[in-house]
Amino acid sequence: MNKQNGAQATGRAHVLGLPSWYPSGEDDHNGLFCLAQLDALATVGHQVGIVAAVPHLAAKEIERVEVQQHSWGAACVARYRSGTIPLLQALRYCLAMHKAWKLYQITYGRPQYALVLVAWKAGLFARWLRARYGISYKIIEHWSIYISDQYINTPIYLKCLFKWIFSGSQAVGAVSLPLAHALRAHKLSSESPVIVPNVVDTEIFRQSAEVSQIAGYEGSERETHQTDFSPLLLHVSNLAEVKNFGFVLDVFCAFRKRFSNARLWVAGAFNPTEARNRYASKCPNVEWVGFTDSQTLARQYRQATALLVTSHHETFSIVTAEAMACGCPVISSPLPALEAFDAFGTHRSLHTHDPEQWAEILECWTESRPMAIPGVWEGIQRVYGKESVGKLISQWIINF
Repeated sequence: MNKQNGAQATGRAHVLGLPSWYPSGEDDHNGLFCLAQLDALATVGHQVGIVAAVPHLAAKEIERVEVQQHSWGAACVARYRSGTIPLLQALRYCLAMHKAWKLYQITYGRPQYALVLVAWKAGLFARWLRARYGISYKIIEHWSIYISDQYINTPIYLKCLFKWIFSGSQAVGAVSLPLAHALRAHKLSSESPVIVPNVVDTEIFRQSAEVSQIAGYEGSERETHQTDFSPLLLHVSNLAEVKNFGFVLDVFCAFRKRFSNARLWVAGAFNPTEARNRYASKCPNVEWVGFTDSQTLARQYRQATALLVTSHHETFSIVTAEAMACGCPVISSPLPALEAFDAFGTHRSLHTHDPEQWAEILECWTESRPMAIPGVWEGIQRVYGKESVGKLISQWIINF
């Protein structure tokens, strides 16, 4: 019996996660959604480990391979020197991955499967694992490059590497239907990729559901918020160009014409001081939070008039599902990926770029407070919860 048949017989497999984005080094928040999918896979009974490489500016740190323990598995993380030349970076990355792999194999044994989360650059190492050890790999793609003009403008040699990575995979998954269509359109997948959604941490929203049941949707937190006439708008992102944050500020300024003491709460993986300095002259009453804990984020979702999602494109938008699970309405740009959430919570998609029209909707929501749709939290958990996504990935890997 070979290892893969053995995994099918026992229901338990040793899966090596190869995340291209890992939260460490220079970017200690990027890639948390990759870890969440691996956590979900471990939750349903599989042995899961990680081999990762992250860029680092300090030369003295480059030789070290660190073993990091997660609650569900171990990660061997190597570092490589930062740079600006893609091919040189790819070479450094692969050498670092090889060092991390040697330590992982000695310590935890050889895995039966490899799971690549974001094809570039981890897929380069996955191809080597397949050639050297016969370890097949599958890809779950998250990257929005494929649904923007960025991929079209990518240098041809990088496109060739992308296609080489995808062509070597046993199967391809994508976190949303629009991303799956884009991968097929770019001929990176010969078949329609399987939809493997991101994980929404529904455990943090269980408290939200209980608050709604006990106090009612217009319970103590929201009622106090309405009484003092201090509406709260939210934006949660890394403030990258694709997030279109300038428009968020335009909408907020238009909204403050209606409610002069309105507040905007901005959270995400960014430097609050840099953001404050950059946008200081744009609009007052903005609280720059940066990366925050889930409990605080859930509390703000419950209090807010709305979450503003103004991106040019999205592949999934975890924050949309989080907000809906807390009963927070979402107003967004016309993003195809968000259509998957329309059955769960209050969501308004606006094609207009006029901030005054956005502000009119927000004014209406502030005064009327849209009723929470029953069973939103249960629906989010059923489709995007840890156990549900873990089972889906497990079936996809083991029973392929």
